[in-house]
Amino acid sequence: MNLFSRMIIGYAVSCRIDNNIIINAFKTAYENRDAPEGVTFHSDQGSNYTSHQYQDLLTTLKIEQSFSKRGTTYDNSVIEAFFTNMKQGYLNNRTFTFLDDLKLAVYDYIKYYNEKSPHESLGFKTPLAFENDYKKTNA
Repeated sequence: MNLFSRMIIGYAVSCRIDNNIIINAFKTAYENRDAPEGVTFHSDQGSNYTSHQYQDLLTTLKIEQSFSKRGTTYDNSVIEAFFTNMKQGYLNNRTFTFLDDLKLAVYDYIKYYNEKSPHESLGFKTPLAFENDYKKTNA
């Protein structure tokens, strides 16, 4: 999630939570933003984010890493709220037989979130509209 616009810019869905899913999600976000410079990536201190493999990727891409303080859930509250809303409001009441069905549901929710869901913190604009307005104003 880009904290500036609340836009979901990268994600990955897998049967396992391992370094590969974290790395794939980050690479997607990085490529979706055309390999930006001067980026700070913020996360919790989970083992995937502190792994040598992940740390090496960020170092190679010259990405600064910022960590939440241990036991401080509020540091990542924006993305935690996103996950809670997606799970409780969209995914938890459904059954998925195939991983591809779950992937499609996640894609649909993120598309809805980015393009149709207004946010109070963005002046009741969607993340996409907020980014488009910013680009027009700062072109």
